[in-house]
Amino acid sequence: METVTVKMTDIAPRCLTSSAGMKLLSILHDHLSNNRRVILDFSDITMFASLFFNNSITKLMPDYPVDIIRKKILVKNLNETGQKALSRSLEVGSDFYHLDLPSRQQLSLLIEKKLSDWE
Repeated sequence: METVTVKMTDIAPRCLTSSAGMKLLSILHDHLSNNRRVILDFSDITMFASLFFNNSITKLMPDYPVDIIRKKILVKNLNETGQKALSRSLEVGSDFYHLDLPSRQQLSLLIEKKLSDWE
């Protein structure tokens, strides 16, 4: 199996936003669908948010089981803040994607409503 390294600074200087997460998601989908292992190198990145991981690695869960994600996506140079954000995102995502589709849709609508109440 081929291994590729993705330098995260080429994607975003900070891993905070959903748009940066979606850029990574696209790259991950491409590599995983071509049966490549991916090393994500977080060198020189110090700012992280769960939102970034929610929109990248966690969104792979409908297509790839968590054990496959952990085997095929290797993370290096991720600081403690990033490790906590990634772990939290994977934990919540795992719970979410284990729900049946109607329950996920209902929960998504509820979250969207709550978020719109804050605006």
